[in-house]
Amino acid sequence: MAKASQGWDPGAGCYLNFLTNFLRLDA
Repeated sequence: MAKASQGWDPGAGCYLNFLTNFLRLDA
C-alpha cells in the first residue's frame, strides 16, 4: 500500500481503497 503514495493515478488509489475495505470486511 506504500506505493499508493508515490503518485499513482486517482483511479488506482480508489481501486486500492476498495480492495482494502473489502479485505477488512472479509477479515
